Amino acid sequence: MKLNAEKVTVKIMGREYAFVCEPDEKASLFECCEIVDEKMTMIRAHGKLSAMDRIAVMASLSLAQELIAAREAVAAAEARIAAAEAIASEARARAAIAETAVAMGAAASDVTFDAAAANELDQAVAVVNDRIEQFMVAGTRPTLSTPHSPDLFD
Repeated sequence: MKLNAEKVTVKIMGREYAFVCEPDEKASLFECCEIVDEKMTMIRAHGKLSAMDRIAVMASLSLAQELIAAREAVAAAEARIAAAEAIASEARARAAIAETAVAMGAAASDVTFDAAAANELDQAVAVVNDRIEQFMVAGTRPTLSTPHSPDLFD
C-alpha cells in the first residue's frame, strides 16, 4: 500500500466494494463507480439478465463500445483540426507573400487576393469552432448514443 493511499468503499448495484487509491484519485474513482453503477442498473432494468457477472460483462462491453465511439470522434475532430491548420498555414504563407510583394514596391492592386481560399479557411475554422463548442457543451463526460446491442447471453 502506498504511503498516502486511502481505503475507499463504494457501492455498485447495492453491493459494497473496497478500493485503495491516492487522495487525488478519489473523485475520479467515485465518478467511475457512478458510471458503472448507472450502466449496470440500466442493463438490469432493460434486459433479461439478473446474474451480476453477466450484467457486469454487458456493462463492460457497452462502456467499451462508448469508448471506441469517443476515440473515433476525437480522431475525426483531430483530422478536421489538422486540415484547418493546414489551410490556415497556407493562407498565412499567401498573406506573407502578398505583404512581401507590397513591401517590395508592388502596388496593392497588383497583389491578387484569393477569395476562394479565404472563404475555405473561414469555413474550416467555423467547423472546428463548432466541434470544439460541441465538446465543451458536452463537458468532460460527453454522452454518446450507442445502438442497442443484442443480449449476448440469450
